[in-house]
Amino acid sequence: MITKAEPKDKQQILALWKEEFASDDGGYTKFFFERYYRDENTFVLKEGNQVVASVIKTPHWMMLHGRMIQASMIVGAVTHPDHREKGHFHSLMNLV
Repeated sequence: MITKAEPKDKQQILALWKEEFASDDGGYTKFFFERYYRDENTFVLKEGNQVVASVIKTPHWMMLHGRMIQASMIVGAVTHPDHREKGHFHSLMNLV
């Protein structure tokens, strides 16, 4: 089931990031979760009580044809290795 993240999900999402992005992290994960992570911008797919995939849609301002518009960026889309190739990312992106 896909839902918005709850405060109790943050540690599971952080653990997924640490596991999946460890090879090229360079401290970004810690920085992002301390400064920018927000439950209300995060969508999770759970099996039982376990977060198996998540995607974060952060607000972002950008210039388009000389005008500032508010858009969004997808950040840290991640699926646990045991749950890949099941369409979880596709389901999350369809919702977002």
